[in-house]
Amino acid sequence: MPIQTTYNFTHDALQKGMIQDFLPTERITAFSDEVIDFGFGVVYDSAVGNENRPKVAIPSSTGFTFLGVACHTHKQNTGGDDTLGTVNTTEEAEYAIGDDITVLKKGRIVVYSEQAVDLDDDVFLRHTTNTSENPGDFRTDADTDKADQITQARWVSKTSGAGLAVIEINIP
Repeated sequence: MPIQTTYNFTHDALQKGMIQDFLPTERITAFSDEVIDFGFGVVYDSAVGNENRPKVAIPSSTGFTFLGVACHTHKQNTGGDDTLGTVNTTEEAEYAIGDDITVLKKGRIVVYSEQAVDLDDDVFLRHTTNTSENPGDFRTDADTDKADQITQARWVSKTSGAGLAVIEINIP
């Protein structure tokens, strides 16, 4: 086995829901009201879940209360079968219904952007499906009222097309 001789503070490969850096963050534990992929934007679901934690869901209509982004985690499946995460049909890990979910409220996190991103673009969260684009993902415009602007977020990375990008959120 080779010995590791270099150490980096940044990773070459990104995954949805990864915390981007070592800057201070603020996270809450919420109750998953539906299946939620890592890196999806989540909203308050107007109810209280397990142990008085807020219930969160993927946005399904305009006018939602944005709570943050679902963080990547190496979680054990419900039922104690010692497997990590729940893998969906696209082989992405996700939180299952009823899981305790870690939600980032302040800090930098990796998300999926449906479009090319520039640092001065606005941040929008999709709430209505459009072709192959999913509620919970991010973009730079309203897509004819299918996404709402998130004023507490800004892009901190640039992309040349759809793909993984980093946003910084600051929700009081």
